[in-house]
Amino acid sequence: MKSSLLAKTLAVIVLGAAAVLLLNRPTVPPQTMNTTITTPHPKANTLRGVSLSPCSYASSDFTYFFTKAKQAGNIVTWSGYWMELSNPKGAPYVVAQIAAANGLKPVIIA
Repeated sequence: MKSSLLAKTLAVIVLGAAAVLLLNRPTVPPQTMNTTITTPHPKANTLRGVSLSPCSYASSDFTYFFTKAKQAGNIVTWSGYWMELSNPKGAPYVVAQIAAANGLKPVIIA
């Protein structure tokens, strides 16, 4: 009696699992069964660059730094105290202006 009940229970579980698998399988529309679907890969938007680190803050060293920064990538980062963001003549604004003038994207981290 117990083996009969166990066999019936096992059969129901197996049939239930098979039904779930069959009902959840991906379906392919008939018109695409013999065609290959290709999806173009999006261009990578990886940002590469350097963080502000000139030899000194003299004008010539700044110019040299941004010339080299263009060779390294397309961004220049500045990081510092968040209160410096309130000064329109502060370092983050200067870096943003010079970076833009040199064709670089500024990334400001505060």
